[in-house]
Amino acid sequence: MEQRQLALIGGILLISLAGLLKWYADYKPNGSTGPVVQEYLIPDTIIDDISQTAFDQNGWRDYTLEATKASHFQSQNKAQFVSPTITFFDTNELRWTAQADTGETNDNGDTLTLVGSVSFSQHNTARDPITLTTEQVQISPKLQTAETDHPVSIQQGNHQTKATGLRIDMTAGKITLLSKVTSHYEPRKKQ
Repeated sequence: MEQRQLALIGGILLISLAGLLKWYADYKPNGSTGPVVQEYLIPDTIIDDISQTAFDQNGWRDYTLEATKASHFQSQNKAQFVSPTITFFDTNELRWTAQADTGETNDNGDTLTLVGSVSFSQHNTARDPITLTTEQVQISPKLQTAETDHPVSIQQGNHQTKATGLRIDMTAGKITLLSKVTSHYEPRKKQ
């Protein structure tokens, strides 16, 4: 083949490929008017090492939210977090801390759902601190409440309790266990 024929065939192939790509980019299944890429799958904002502090009406720290990564999806009014930690305060005194593998909020931060190796710790108590572990919990940061219907393990000193589901009122320091509660206490050894 001559170089002219090869160049002509190559040109036709390039034009055909460009036309195919243009058709694919403009293709809208079932007559939809949206882009081919589902925009709800793509975050509009991604932030690394986020730290957010909310204050109460008196100017005291109410809670802080930290995460190694946050992705916001405007079309779904949703934010997703990697390794979130939320810390609650009472007039600037540390009260509770919760950590998880991931987190998500769908309602402008009114509810934060923590998922995967969730750990809750209570601070500044007269007794031994309480640590709760579960796989999923929903937190209302503004109300300082949390709840789950998943199995929960609670450790306080030598006392271990297991239950299915709980509610926490962090302001009142009240924990309500919902069902299947079992408890085990091992007395401290005398020295």
